[in-house]
Amino acid sequence: MWVYWLIIILLAIVAELATINLVSIWFALGAAVALLADLLSVKQTVQILLFFVVSFIGIIVFLIVFRPRMQKAQGKLESTNADRIIGREAVVIKEIKPYENLGQIRVLGQIWSAVSVDEEESIPVDTKVKVVGIKGVRAEVCLLDE
Repeated sequence: MWVYWLIIILLAIVAELATINLVSIWFALGAAVALLADLLSVKQTVQILLFFVVSFIGIIVFLIVFRPRMQKAQGKLESTNADRIIGREAVVIKEIKPYENLGQIRVLGQIWSAVSVDEEESIPVDTKVKVVGIKGVRAEVCLLDE
C-alpha cells in the first residue's frame, strides 16, 4: 500500500507546484502520514482514515489560521524606492506628448516613461522637468520654474 501513498504524495506535490495556490499540499501531508502508518504496519482502513483526517485538518487549519494572514499581507503595499525620484530634476529624452503616453525622461541615471501633469502641451527633448509624482509605472512631470 505504501506505493499508492507515495504516488498520491507525488501527484499532490506536482499539482501544488503547477498551481502554487495551496490547493493540494494537504493531500500530500495526509498521504505522508498514511505512508508512515503503513511503514509502521497499521491496518489499511486506519491508513485511509488517517489520510482523510489529516488532509481535512490541514485544510481547516489553513482556512482558519493562515489564509486570513496571507490575505492581510497581500493587501499591504510593498514599499519600493521608486518614490525617491519625486521632487528631482529630470531631462526629457523622448518628447512627452499629451494623450500619447510616449515620453521618456532620465532621472537619477534611470530612464522612466513620463507623462506631463499639464496634459495640453508637449514637452520637447532636452527640456528640464521636475518629477512631481508617479502614476502607475510612469513619472508625472511638470516644467521647471526657472
